[in-house]
Formats: sequence, structure tokens, C-alpha cells
Amino acid sequence: MKYFIAIFLVFTSFAILWAKDYNYIGLPKSTIDSLRMLLPKGLSISNNGNVFIWLNSECPICNKYPTTWKILASNFPNINFIGVFTSYEDKRMAKDFIKKYKIPFQWFLDKQNKLGLFLKVNTTPEVIFINPEAKVQYRGATDDWFYALGKNKAAPQQNYLKNALYAYQNNLPVLIFKTEPIGCIFEP
Repeated sequence: MKYFIAIFLVFTSFAILWAKDYNYIGLPKSTIDSLRMLLPKGLSISNNGNVFIWLNSECPICNKYPTTWKILASNFPNINFIGVFTSYEDKRMAKDFIKKYKIPFQWFLDKQNKLGLFLKVNTTPEVIFINPEAKVQYRGATDDWFYALGKNKAAPQQNYLKNALYAYQNNLPVLIFKTEPIGCIFEP
């Protein structure tokens, strides 16, 4: 039993140290300036962190989450939330989506999917939480409400994005830093 506990403690220590490197999810190393170059002019980036949410107005799962995202944006006012519509989205449909759900945060149409390609996103919805140094703190599903296309729980049991934001703001390690997003696949 002592050996099991020792192995577990060593493994946990390495996992936390590995997570602090933030290169564990295969994204290109970047700086906040290289990220800004992929965003439209006038879009503000926060020095406290940014959550990018990939959206598609026709994706049924995207249409289920606006209330959750609005609550998160309200509960974490120092973190900037940004909606990203893929190049497959019609601008008028994107505007209608924002208006219908009264989305309170910035959004833009990722023409040519440059940001999506850079961050290797191919699912809507997918969230990526990036700190001020442009290091990914969390990416994947907002929570575990949906576990397959068209299949969801009555309520989420794991609030991945919320937990990552809370851990980050309290200088704690983000324990779950990557999950598989469930939603509509697109080709960047």
C-alpha cells in the first residue's frame, strides 16, 4: 500500500508540474501579440484572461448554452468572454443569435478560420481559456451536460470552465485542463 501511495504522489506531482508548462495540449507557443494579430481590430483583449467560445447559430448544443455563458461572464467579470463564429456562419445569422440570446460579450466572425486554425479548433461549441501570457489554461467543453450528440444529463455534474476560472483566479492549479468538446464538427 505504501508503494501505491508513493507512486500516486509522484504521478500527481508530475501532472501538476506538467500542467504548469501549458504546452501539454499541442497548441503552438504564442504570445498575446501573435494572438491579437488574428483578431479583428477593435476587439479588446483583457490583461486578466480571455475565454473564447466557438459558436454556430445552427448547432443545437450552441443554442443550449447561452444562459450558462452569460452567468459565467457575470460571475467572472475580470475575465473577457469572446464569441467566435466560424467562417461557415452567415453574418446576419450570427447577429440574430447574439440578439436572440442577449449575449453580453464581444463576438466576431472568424473569416477564413484563422484563429480556429491557429488554436486547432474544429467543434462548436468549444471554449478556450487563455491567460494574459497567451497560455491555455483550459480547453474543451463548458461542462459535462452533453456526453454525446443529442444526449445530455438533466444537469451538469462537472463545471469544467467554471472550475478552471475559479482555480486561475485563486492561484490554484487547474486540475482538469482539457476535455473533449461535444458538438458540431467543422473543418477549419
